[in-house]
Amino acid sequence: MTSPATKKSFTSGHFALQIDGHKTTTFLRNVSGGWVKAGVIDDPMGTSSHRIKHLGPVEVDPMAVEFGLAGSSPVLKWIQGSWSRQWGRRNGQITHADFNLNQTFEHWFYDALLLEATFPTLDANAREAAYLKCKWQAERVRTLATPNANTPVQSETPPDQKDRKSTRLNSSHITTSY
Repeated sequence: MTSPATKKSFTSGHFALQIDGHKTTTFLRNVSGGWVKAGVIDDPMGTSSHRIKHLGPVEVDPMAVEFGLAGSSPVLKWIQGSWSRQWGRRNGQITHADFNLNQTFEHWFYDALLLEATFPTLDANAREAAYLKCKWQAERVRTLATPNANTPVQSETPPDQKDRKSTRLNSSHITTSY
């Protein structure tokens, strides 16, 4: 799992997306980008061989996310608005979690403008799940470590805690007992 200290642009794990204060409904497949970077400028100092190094302009990498269509209503409305030439900037947060769904850190973005939206190919023969890909450019970002690492990621509709096998329908069984 990537921590804020390593500043890698890609993380494996679990993520939750929240846009403009709506309750978290979209769980992301992967996240990349969104980190701040700056180049080093090396200026000569007069006629001597001494040089001064300082940071150049600060930039925010575009943030790319991939997620399923279920529960992604705020993102779909953002895409629909951009297609209607009503470009709107959005604020939001991506909560990064470990594989036990405990929060590790939050990546906040502000005044983001949608750059790209790629819809999955709707092919009946495809075996992989359909995921929507979006990329946006934020004006500012902020990363906060989660103070309590045992806090679970919450969703608007918590997943059913029942065993999937007991609720699965099977035409060959009249009663199901596992």
